[in-house]
Amino acid sequence: MELLTGRGDPGIAFPVPAALQRSHYKYIRIDLKSSHTGQVQVYVMPPNEGYSEKWSAAIPVQEGEVQLFLCIPDQLARIDGIRIDPPEAAEVKLKRLTLMGE
Repeated sequence: MELLTGRGDPGIAFPVPAALQRSHYKYIRIDLKSSHTGQVQVYVMPPNEGYSEKWSAAIPVQEGEVQLFLCIPDQLARIDGIRIDPPEAAEVKLKRLTLMGE
């Protein structure tokens, strides 16, 4: 699946399917292509909460294709959603998002 963000409200957010919520994931892998160097902010949403800075990570990225690996905190045995905010004024093509086990 490829998603392309624009310049308005460019965040990409989506729920984690219910069938996947029962497993314990340790990592998130994100493959993307960014039109600008900057910072990508990735949020995970715990059950019964919204997206917040507490459950986020800011990762610097260079222009071009990048692979990001994020560790999901041990306190979160389950996540209900993932949101990716691209660098300021960047167009980002999300190529792949993978939830990974131990």
